[in-house]
Amino acid sequence: MRIRIQPDVPHGDISFAFSAYETIIDEKKQDHIPLYYHVHPELELFWIMEGSMKFQVGDKIISMEAGNLVLVRPDHVHGSSEKDSLQLIFRAILIDQSFVRALVNDLVQQQYINKIYNTDHPYIFIEQDSAMEIVHLLNRIYEEYIKKNIGYELLIKSLVYHVFYLLIPYLEKGKEKKQNHVTGERMKDIVQYIEKQFSENITLTDIANHFAVSEEYFSRYFKKSFNITFSNYLLSIRLNAAKEMLRDTDFTITEIAFRNGFTDPNYFTTCFKKMFQSAPRNYRKMIRAKI
Repeated sequence: MRIRIQPDVPHGDISFAFSAYETIIDEKKQDHIPLYYHVHPELELFWIMEGSMKFQVGDKIISMEAGNLVLVRPDHVHGSSEKDSLQLIFRAILIDQSFVRALVNDLVQQQYINKIYNTDHPYIFIEQDSAMEIVHLLNRIYEEYIKKNIGYELLIKSLVYHVFYLLIPYLEKGKEKKQNHVTGERMKDIVQYIEKQFSENITLTDIANHFAVSEEYFSRYFKKSFNITFSNYLLSIRLNAAKEMLRDTDFTITEIAFRNGFTDPNYFTTCFKKMFQSAPRNYRKMIRAKI
């Protein structure tokens, strides 16, 4: 599970502004949130390896299954609160424009790169049959990124340009997906606020006041926009952040609870056990026994 704890930190490295991720979800609970809503300045290419899910970009919901591909343009909120299968595997690569930008505004930059990164139109969706060749290249890019053999940076860059070449026929189709600017910006502001504040003791009243609306209005808007209640989303993102801390830090259970917005460690333990079918202490022992 990938959670953006620091939304303003770029993916990859300034000298190699590229990154790749794989997420495997094999949960007993059907309502497990597959991908937390987030926003970033990089272009994202997202595809399903196994299973199916509802993928959302702004206010648009896309039904995705194995072999489907979606290109998410920079600075558009995207994520998923619903998966259609218990087993789900998906991959994503993120590419900052600096990774492919020419030193001068040449023909390639004007005719292709600028259009691919056109932020006025949030996404391009490509179905399985049409996406097959592109997904094959993306899987190779992912594998080269994981192996990191000598010269992998050069190979990845050449393969990314090949992917962009294959995307050319879909650039005009992507213009159909233009969304309401006000709606997109409001969703972006909400996601960024939650990412920055979820570890604090924020409440529905706090976030409604922050956006100068009533609690009732904010609750309705959040549920309609993200297909999940605010309280359930906040609880889930806190629990998953705590899950990462259990795996990656030596903080006590109480410290982890407090660092992720829980004021009662016992309540944290109860919620964690309900979501992950394991108490926090047992989960930590199980994970570390595998290392």
